[in-house]
Amino acid sequence: RLTAPKYRSPENVMLEIKELVDTYGMKEIAFWDDTFTLNKQRVLAMCKLLKEHKFGIVWSAHSRANLIDDELVKAMKDAGCWKLFFGFESMLQKNLDTLKKGIRVEDHFRAVALCKKYGIETECSFIFGIPGETYEDALETMRLINELNPDYMKCFSMTPMPGTELWEKADEYGELNRDLTKFSIGRAVFVPKSMKREELEKLVSMAYKKFYLRPSYMFGYLKKMRSPTDISRAWKGLRAVLAI
Repeated sequence: RLTAPKYRSPENVMLEIKELVDTYGMKEIAFWDDTFTLNKQRVLAMCKLLKEHKFGIVWSAHSRANLIDDELVKAMKDAGCWKLFFGFESMLQKNLDTLKKGIRVEDHFRAVALCKKYGIETECSFIFGIPGETYEDALETMRLINELNPDYMKCFSMTPMPGTELWEKADEYGELNRDLTKFSIGRAVFVPKSMKREELEKLVSMAYKKFYLRPSYMFGYLKKMRSPTDISRAWKGLRAVLAI
């Protein structure tokens, strides 16, 4: 039976942040709630307290595209939020419906545009190898990711986990290697019937290169660099993308 989520109170969270700042000198905090913005009023209350306490920190969090609005994003930015992470998974509606995301592609565009409006950076993740997805579908998702133009992009191959519906019904949709020792971020353990293994295995590398090696993206990133640390981070990122 589903039960309502239980939240720590905003006041309780502020006590922990105060300890992190006072005892350990923390300057940045990442909220790792699966969906930080699930309860809008709680987030607004936390933002209000963060401003009142003047901790002098910046922070990031996870959200869903359909769980933010203008009021919430503005309040988060004013309270020190610099980045939001979204698990978009795909830019095609049929894939989102297959995954039962309960979200529309247009929500992705609205969420990223809203964050850009208030200067919050976005990090968005995507999956290739969704049941029914073709190689051509994946290429279209890549095109739309570039059109979406988040600040950061991550992508992975579909990995059914034990206990999930796809794990139980994997044979209906494709081929799954159930040896958990083979599961890793860089390995395709599930191949849908709609795609060849050799096609799936090159999609992640292709998506990273198509996104991060765009001249417009590289120029925009160069403009944002402010310190030697930024330059070092950019160089390491470029090498990682070229090595994929």
